[in-house]
Amino acid sequence: MNQRQPREPAADAQGAVGSKRARIERSVRANFGSLSCESKLSELSEEGARSRALAVALEPVVGSVYFAPEAHAAYAELGFGPSTGPITGDAWAEAHWGQVQMPDGVAYFASRGGILGQVRGEVVAAAFGVFNPAAVVASIEHAWSITNADLVVAARTRGAVAQLERILGPAPEGIEWVIELLGRAVAPLSTIGRPMFAGLRALEMPVDPIGRMWRLGDMLREYRGDAHVAAAGAALLDGCSLQVLTERCAGMPPRSYAAGRGWDATQLGAAEVLLTRLGLLEHGRASTAGMAAREALEAETDRLCAPMVAELGDDIVELVGRLQAWGTVVRAANGYYPSSPQEAVLSAGVQVWMRGNGLAPFAGAAA
Repeated sequence: MNQRQPREPAADAQGAVGSKRARIERSVRANFGSLSCESKLSELSEEGARSRALAVALEPVVGSVYFAPEAHAAYAELGFGPSTGPITGDAWAEAHWGQVQMPDGVAYFASRGGILGQVRGEVVAAAFGVFNPAAVVASIEHAWSITNADLVVAARTRGAVAQLERILGPAPEGIEWVIELLGRAVAPLSTIGRPMFAGLRALEMPVDPIGRMWRLGDMLREYRGDAHVAAAGAALLDGCSLQVLTERCAGMPPRSYAAGRGWDATQLGAAEVLLTRLGLLEHGRASTAGMAAREALEAETDRLCAPMVAELGDDIVELVGRLQAWGTVVRAANGYYPSSPQEAVLSAGVQVWMRGNGLAPFAGAAA
């Protein structure tokens, strides 16, 4: 009986992989081409400057939850590992992260991912966008063997509020006005295609002033994050490549910040090859085209966040100033690290806008 001879799989497989890679590369190139803004790299609209200034001012106040000792202790009570403490042993990392108390990795993914509910790790990875899905999936599977989403999200809220009350006091000057403005900014936002924002909006609002301020700010932070992931997805840029591009545009050491998102050496290397082929990296550094492409993604994020900015009107200037002042106090207390990625890639136009409105430029960004 004649048997069909097996075909040689290697060549076919390599050809299929190569063909798929070529199609992805062409698609990414085409989509980045549509976002191209090389001639406008130094320009920034009034709406864009307002949007980014609000995001940067919010970040240390709202993002402080991830470094709150009170939150770390609450997670440990649920069975998660304790804080790993400040980062040591690497000069760049020590300078970048300062003396903040780093979270247990599993607790981080569960406390933030739990906003989506008791979902699979693949769902969390898709919503976060920039982390290695394998790391997220493993962490979420382990987390749900320890506790449930409702309990860890409640611990997250308690920890965030406790730290901010310790640093800023239970009712810092102007907080009711800030709550009013943040509520105005949240009101017109749609949950369509914004999973993290939708998850936060579904939660019960804290009753205390600091809690309300933090929750509303977190909603705006995650809405912008959702919009940024959507912009990157529309450009067909994967999470690893996005992190590598951001890292190089920020002038960070190669494979420093991006590796912290769980990507391994093989994945980082593939992203570097892709970005180099696209002309976005040159000799391992962000090229002019790469800087422009990264700026275009930020501009598209600004466009998607336009409703919140429009709702605030000129009140956004004083709101940014108030949040910036609180953020400075939070950082001085090691509640947030010295310079966020948002500041590291901040357009010079934002600093111009800050000065033009009588505000100090952001200290963690280039002047």
